[in-house]
Order: sequence, then C-alpha cells, then structure tokens
Amino acid sequence: MLSLLIGVGASAAQIKRGDIANAVFGDDATFKAFMSAREVTAQRLHHRGGDADWFALSGYTRNDAVPVPAARATQLRKLFGDSKSYTWSHIPDEHGVSSQKACLPDYGVLLTFRGGGAPVRVALCFECDMFAVFVGDSAKPRRVNTEEDSDLIRSALVEIVRSLFPHDADIQALQSKT
Repeated sequence: MLSLLIGVGASAAQIKRGDIANAVFGDDATFKAFMSAREVTAQRLHHRGGDADWFALSGYTRNDAVPVPAARATQLRKLFGDSKSYTWSHIPDEHGVSSQKACLPDYGVLLTFRGGGAPVRVALCFECDMFAVFVGDSAKPRRVNTEEDSDLIRSALVEIVRSLFPHDADIQALQSKT
C-alpha cells in the first residue's frame, strides 16, 4: 500500500495542474476511451469489510449494473472532462506544494464507460468527495488517477446518482454541498 502511494506521489510530481488526460485518466488513450464510450453503466458498491482493501475495487461487492441514459452520460463526460471540475490539490503547484485528504474513501457508486478498448471505471466516494479512475476488466483493474477530489462537482454527481438509483435510500439521502 505504501509503495502505491509513493508511486502515485512520484508520478504526480511530473503532471501539471489542469492536465486532465494524465492526472485524471492516466494518459491520452484512456481519456479518449472515456470521452468516446458508447455504453455507460452504474453500480452500487459496498465495502466487503474486515481487511478488504478500501482503495481497490476488489475490496467491494457490486449490485447489478444499471444503464446510464445518454443525457446523463454526456453530463458525466462534461464534468470529468472540464479542468474547472478539480481542485488540483494533489498535483504540486509552482512551488512544489500539494495536499491530500486525510480520509479513507468508501466508494459507493461505480461508473463504467465502455467503448473501444479497456473499460474506464470511475468509483465515487460521497463521504469524503473523492473518486478513483480504474482501467481494465480484470478482477483488479489498474488505478490511474492522481487527482482525486470531487468537491467541486459533488452537487452535480449527487443529482446524477439520485436519478440512477431512485429506490436506494442511502443514495437518496445524499446531500449536495454548496
């Protein structure tokens, strides 16, 4: 786990603020796959408990996937494709200063974008307003993002997931933050 954090920190030092393709999606190819995905689904995630990894998708069980309507998929692409959606706190500024949240994410929703190539998965945590981007279809897809704050787009994400899971009491109880 520590080596993963050191590796992410080392790669973040080479990424510039505003570089969505590399900071959020790991590279241009993954960003293009995300933006051009023809099919988008959403699933509820539930942490397995015990010693299960909080940072990896293998630490969670998943409910059945629900299709994301085209209009909502377009909203998601606009949100995650806009550099103004991010605080860039994990990417060092011109003085080499960066910050990280001191919380453990509890991902509750997984968005999967499928098109040509490997699926791009975005796991959302509404407890600490963080997200993780994973690439691949294996049981342990590779996490690729260094920017992970979703504070600025929380309200829009809450609106979207509420529409996707209208009968889920936990999702419906999510509050927008201003």
